[in-house]
Amino acid sequence: ELVCLATEPELAARTGVETTKYEGPTGIVGVIHTRLQDALMPAVSIWVNIPQYISSLPNPKAAYALLERLSAVGEFRMDLSELERSAEKFDSKVEEAIEERPEIARFLSRGRRGEDASDEPEEEEPSSREIPEDLPSGEELADEIESYLRRRKNGEESD
Repeated sequence: ELVCLATEPELAARTGVETTKYEGPTGIVGVIHTRLQDALMPAVSIWVNIPQYISSLPNPKAAYALLERLSAVGEFRMDLSELERSAEKFDSKVEEAIEERPEIARFLSRGRRGEDASDEPEEEEPSSREIPEDLPSGEELADEIESYLRRRKNGEESD
């Protein structure tokens, strides 16, 4: 999901993406935007939210989304066809890695819908409502997906 921050509403509208509603600490981007706004200089930044479980991986899908939007906002053309193909491959490899661990897929599905184990209907089998005790942390999941993608890149199919 792409979001933006802009010193002027017109600049935000030009991006074609949602303006962030976040009002907490933002780091250097927030500081720069505040300084530019105080100096009456127009500025816009666009960034992509990446799920935690793949945030440590080089992400061609995120890069493609950002560059595609940048070229549209800047009104110039870039050949992004190779990056688009890499993004599609990346997406399918991440999905494949997740599908290999059904308990992770269920956990991620719940997270995407904002549910927890207590949100499941009562009539389901008890085992299908429980979160597995051996479910990895977000960091462990990212490491496992990263390792899987590296093995696939190197032509290795298994551990």
